Amino acid sequence: MKWFLVPYDLASFYLKILFHCESHRSTLSLNTHHPAIMYIAVSKRIVQTKPIRILLFALACSLFFSACQSKDSSGSEQNSNSKSEAEFTDLNREKSNLSDYKGKPIILHFWATWCKPCIEEFPSLKEAQPRLEKENVQFLIASDEELDLIEKFQTRFKTGLNLIQLSEGSLAEFGVYALPTTLILNAEGKEINRISGKIDWSSIESIDQLTNLKQ
Repeated sequence: MKWFLVPYDLASFYLKILFHCESHRSTLSLNTHHPAIMYIAVSKRIVQTKPIRILLFALACSLFFSACQSKDSSGSEQNSNSKSEAEFTDLNREKSNLSDYKGKPIILHFWATWCKPCIEEFPSLKEAQPRLEKENVQFLIASDEELDLIEKFQTRFKTGLNLIQLSEGSLAEFGVYALPTTLILNAEGKEINRISGKIDWSSIESIDQLTNLKQ
């Protein structure tokens, strides 16, 4: 029986099956570029059955979330410090740190110019921003793309949002592997909530929940 590598990209929840054979020899190749990819060796004959695929995917998900919980418990203080030290550039090309807003809750919203769900979210996001800023909540709409690209997007669409640029690779440092993602930091700069996917920022429930950050 030959064995093959099955990688699971759990960050985006896409299941891919790769079979790699060389000169009729079974081989295993490891790729650690993405922390959310796990590898399970299974036989080609077994993995072709649907129940086994489902079982393997469920197992991989369980392992992934267990790893996340372990990481959160052991490195929460270090992650909090790295967040507060994260440097960004605004559209005036002025540099700041998240620590500059210490004493204010922060909504750090990650997006990209190519992300359709992110752009669809902008109208309700624009509506919510002034309401939350009245409650002393700092709104930062962050992308790790080139600043020129962000500026062109702002010029074209006139979002009215506080767009900033984080350095390349910052998304991974924040543990963000899908867009849009929203991080909610309390007044001490500690992450207290994380929301993946689009949010209806115009809903009263969402606004009420977020304005309670200052309490």
